[in-house]
Amino acid sequence: MTDQTAEPPLPDAEILARSDLYGAEQLLGPGTQRPRETGVDVARPYVYLVPGEMLSPALRSRAATSGVRHYEALFAFDLDELPPDRHYTGLRFEVRLTDDDALALRLGAGEGALEDIVGPWPGSTPATTPATTTPGTAPATTPGTTPGTAGNGLESTPAEGRFRRLVNRLRNVPGDPEPRVFGAQRPAFGFTLTADPGRPLARRSYGLRVLLELPGDVPDLAGSLFVSTTISRVRRTWSDVFDAALATAETFSEVLPEVTGPASRPVAGAAVRLCVATDIEKYSRFTDVAALRAQERLVAVLTAARRRAGIDETSVDLQEQGDGQFAVLPPGIEEAKVIPDLVRALRMELHDVNADLNADAVLRLRVAMCRGNIRRGANGYVGTTAIAVHRMLDAPTVRAALQDEKAAMLVLAVSDSVFMDVIAQGSGDLDPADFQPVTAKLPEKGFEETAWILVPPPLRRPKDPGLPR
Repeated sequence: MTDQTAEPPLPDAEILARSDLYGAEQLLGPGTQRPRETGVDVARPYVYLVPGEMLSPALRSRAATSGVRHYEALFAFDLDELPPDRHYTGLRFEVRLTDDDALALRLGAGEGALEDIVGPWPGSTPATTPATTTPGTAPATTPGTTPGTAGNGLESTPAEGRFRRLVNRLRNVPGDPEPRVFGAQRPAFGFTLTADPGRPLARRSYGLRVLLELPGDVPDLAGSLFVSTTISRVRRTWSDVFDAALATAETFSEVLPEVTGPASRPVAGAAVRLCVATDIEKYSRFTDVAALRAQERLVAVLTAARRRAGIDETSVDLQEQGDGQFAVLPPGIEEAKVIPDLVRALRMELHDVNADLNADAVLRLRVAMCRGNIRRGANGYVGTTAIAVHRMLDAPTVRAALQDEKAAMLVLAVSDSVFMDVIAQGSGDLDPADFQPVTAKLPEKGFEETAWILVPPPLRRPKDPGLPR
């Protein structure tokens, strides 16, 4: 029976070793015939230099004063499929680096590691599967493809494809326990995994993602890998558990690259992007349970609206903010089409989600749009545009616009540049005459700018995909 949870096989060029795992009791003594219990494909480690802007200030300071460098490394392996009467119930994966001055700063062997190490790379979204995708995350990507290219016939670069294949092996599988990592701040590290009693491990592909600190004069990442497993054997009248492991550790040596990023190309700098900040009006009125439902509805409305407006969701960078969301739209979009379509789609989706809700549960939104230079930092986006769009969203004049219109579900505030360049030109079905200029001012933040406000009336239409009347 084929294991449906296994990842596609690793290409031959990416495999460090195809090795047998032997019963532990057979490993001792020269000349002993050692029966093969199972096997493992060990991937070549993939390592790339982490740019300083992706690191914490403390690590940037260490790199500047001590001459160390920081790399992210991906390790992975695939266990062979077992006969029907055998199951994997535990495993241990250990890496030992040759250089004693090397340190594993942070480790992750599960899906949480995709963001927790140094964050996503600009322009990329971690690969996920439908089983593990949560509201507000990018849709699933196919192993070996780059977000934004899946399904359109475009091949990713070889480096990106290799990165994806290894990252996919960190994904969580329902039924499997969380891996337990060890070895932080040491040159030897890894993870262990033990199945719950009576429930074998659900997958055979595993990975480890590590943020490493290495001396600046080290030319390669060298060390050894070791894999051991626990296997249960079930027969009609009896069962037992035994260990199977590599006879000897597999050694590796990978030249340390001088370039950054999983695609072996520089991380993108500042770029002009359209930024959209959204907030739920009077969020504090909700109980804890109602707040959870409101967040789910907010994510559903915004995601569906972007898709309805023709925006490639895999190229949207999101920052979740509890009662709100900050979205950086892809570069190069046609604003004259996207902005009117997005406003129309927001009205439609908000109407539909509120149609069956009582007055206490309805979703009322404040939305702000700004455009300008913005870049990804170590802990989010930086730039005056990222600040301005949130200041505008919180300005009293914008808040008051929604409070004054008791029946309104949405207030849109756009920056002066967005209004003049897009809306004032008569783009789409947005009428410039419907916008009111206000001063968005937060004296305590030193912020004051002109904003243009639109409070569209609620739609009056049945729940269908047609255009608003």
